[in-house]
Amino acid sequence: MATVEFEWEGLQRVVDVDDVTMEQAFRIKRTTKDEQFPAGRGLADWQDGLGHAEPGCIRALYALMLEQDGQVTGAWEKLSFPVVRFAAVAGKAFAAAAAAEREREEAEQAAAEAGTVPTSARSAGRSSRRTPDPAAPPGEST
Repeated sequence: MATVEFEWEGLQRVVDVDDVTMEQAFRIKRTTKDEQFPAGRGLADWQDGLGHAEPGCIRALYALMLEQDGQVTGAWEKLSFPVVRFAAVAGKAFAAAAAAEREREEAEQAAAEAGTVPTSARSAGRSSRRTPDPAAPPGEST
């Protein structure tokens, strides 16, 4: 998964599943306990549960969205929101992000087979080295 953007409650929201902290990972595990996962879900099972609209997994995604937006959520177990509507909106955003990633990978593969490098791949490989500032003391750069 990756970063997804969608509108929720009149605000543009961004959720970066790749940016889950260790604390959040353990909170996801604690709050996704059910009969199938009595110890809670690890991150892979959580992401799989999102695809199956498991309520605990959706709640964890909602809480993650709020936390990444800088809102304090308190106890994730106590969150209440329109779960079906949120799952549909977030699900569409994740599906669109996955489709875009597949298209990018297919374009890169086609370019590799054709012996060319897509522009995005060329620029992604560029170094971000700082250039020396002639006015800076020796050994310093900007």
